[in-house]
Amino acid sequence: MDDNSLEGMKRMTETILVIEDDREISKILNEYLIREGYKVVMAHDGEDGLRRFASIHPHLLLIDLMLPKVDGFEVCRQVRQQSEVPIIVVSARQSDIDKIHSLGLGAD
Repeated sequence: MDDNSLEGMKRMTETILVIEDDREISKILNEYLIREGYKVVMAHDGEDGLRRFASIHPHLLLIDLMLPKVDGFEVCRQVRQQSEVPIIVVSARQSDIDKIHSLGLGAD
């Protein structure tokens, strides 16, 4: 078995939770991550994202800040209270204040 096969097998055991309400962006992220060999779980609002986070314990969290029900800032805060999982913010919000706030809540 070559190194690429081993890396692909390792990725298949790694789960990424994507919390994104824009269905088109979700679809693109899902397709790309699956193609790279990751297991992907999708949520389309913050409430569902928190519920899925608690049940699957992902290796990585990709999150939008502007989510329905529970916003991304609050999701970051709640996740960080219980886990050190890496959190990557994928958002259209571009202000420095939003970036600093999400980093302060535990985003990576």
